[in-house]
Amino acid sequence: MSVVNNKKFQLVKDFKFDSAHHLKGYLGQCSNVHGHTWTGKVYCEGSSDMLENNMLTDFSVIKSMIATLDHTDLNVMLDTDMPTAELIAAYILENIPYAVRVDLYESPGSKVTVTFW
Repeated sequence: MSVVNNKKFQLVKDFKFDSAHHLKGYLGQCSNVHGHTWTGKVYCEGSSDMLENNMLTDFSVIKSMIATLDHTDLNVMLDTDMPTAELIAAYILENIPYAVRVDLYESPGSKVTVTFW
């Protein structure tokens, strides 16, 4: 019997990436191209029957996914005129296996959290 059987797991990975974006049509400074150092956490959850190689989600999978956002123009990368923090967090959530929550900081003190219903 494996020690991981009949268990629930939560994996949490901190991340950071730099990127540029602008909010087309927004009335304010964010309509101009500007950059952020985004930071956050991704939370993955699952049970022992979801594990592959005794891992829920390999940390390197999360790191690779976040790397696709690093030093990009998020308007181009996400194919949108309005790459808001909410949209970016939802994109991360949708693209990491077993992710159930993403906390994304656009800047210190400015955070969005996205989860599944």
